[in-house]
Amino acid sequence: MVRFDDLKIPQAESYFVDVFVYPASLKFQDTAQFRDRYRVGRVGRFASAQTGKAAGHGTHGPHAPKGTVASVDVTDAVKALVKSSSNEANWKLLVEFSAYDVNKPYGSIASEVGLRHIALLRRDFASTEVLPLEAAQP
Repeated sequence: MVRFDDLKIPQAESYFVDVFVYPASLKFQDTAQFRDRYRVGRVGRFASAQTGKAAGHGTHGPHAPKGTVASVDVTDAVKALVKSSSNEANWKLLVEFSAYDVNKPYGSIASEVGLRHIALLRRDFASTEVLPLEAAQP
């Protein structure tokens, strides 16, 4: 289970969070075929700018939404990938944030995301590993 704690509810720009698990021997490829094969989950957060403004407090008022928890259960997808690639011992987990509008760059939503960490949980919730976020290297 991949859990995103305190995902900000965006005020202006909607965004997606895609989770990929793929063999460590591969480099991430921004192609439809790679995405279809290795995407194991997607979460969307949609802009709610009217929530705070409608209450007359602007987007930072007391009634503006703060954040939510979102989870992606990757267990079955990982099992299927491991079974289909029995010679692969190491895997990468990649989390990609993207704007809902495909014509907008990540920079247009960066301030809307505000995520501080991602937690990996065993399916039985017996343990949790919190991963600090690090930027992908070009």
